[in-house]
Amino acid sequence: GETRLGIKGQEDLGNGLAATFQLEGRFDLDTGAKTADLVDGKLIARSFFDRESTVGLKGSFGHIRLGRSLATLERGLAFVNVGRRATDLSNYASATRHSNGLFYTYANGPFELGADVTTKGSYNEGQKGSTADGVDGAKVAYGAYGKYAANGLTVGLAYQADGVKASKAIAKEFGAALSYKFNPVTLGVSYAQGNDDAVGSKAKSRILEASASIAATPSDTVNLIYRNDRRKNTVGLVATAYKRQTSYGLGYIHSLSKRTSVYADVARNKDTAAKTKSTTWDIALRHNF
Repeated sequence: GETRLGIKGQEDLGNGLAATFQLEGRFDLDTGAKTADLVDGKLIARSFFDRESTVGLKGSFGHIRLGRSLATLERGLAFVNVGRRATDLSNYASATRHSNGLFYTYANGPFELGADVTTKGSYNEGQKGSTADGVDGAKVAYGAYGKYAANGLTVGLAYQADGVKASKAIAKEFGAALSYKFNPVTLGVSYAQGNDDAVGSKAKSRILEASASIAATPSDTVNLIYRNDRRKNTVGLVATAYKRQTSYGLGYIHSLSKRTSVYADVARNKDTAAKTKSTTWDIALRHNF
């Protein structure tokens, strides 16, 4: 199964300024090989540090980083997604990460703000490298988000533009998320709406996700997840649904310590447009350094 490996560090430069770096990648524990994705029917190895590869400066002005990192919809909305592997159902349609980017975050009390912008053509997920990077006419990717968290309430807003123009791809997306904790339950809900105007077609997406995380004991948590993903593509005057997926997830987490836990998840997915049904599950051990 997929295993994550990362290192990060911070050096104090004086006067409240610090230099930072973070590297994080994935590999298959079974063989030690880099994790691969199935792209166009072929297995393509991911970049070694595909999850995070940044250097930066941190101070009273916030945190500035350069490299590859999470994009703004992930930073602004993912707090409502309580699932682990099989139940880790993304609550938006845009790219999870941006490459060749400048990333900025600023936190003050209950408020957090962030933004990022990439070089032209660097909106892709990075598995095969960006063949459009720097090409004349290519678009930059960018986004911004804001979060507020206090007294058990967390609210997030985010906007992201990936710059890609392709059939059935979402190029621009806006989302909002909210969660509220009243022990032992945390409820969450999010909504994201995206679109793209590729040549000859117009794709739209709408994703609604709701979750409940129940702390049954100090060491045991039960997660319930619902996701409704609707997408359509219009060619000329004809609108066709190419995704109408409904997903239900159930997860259990047992904490062995502050850093180590075991978990099990099961998810049921049904897509009436593709006429497919699937059930996925997992059992795993997680240790955070």
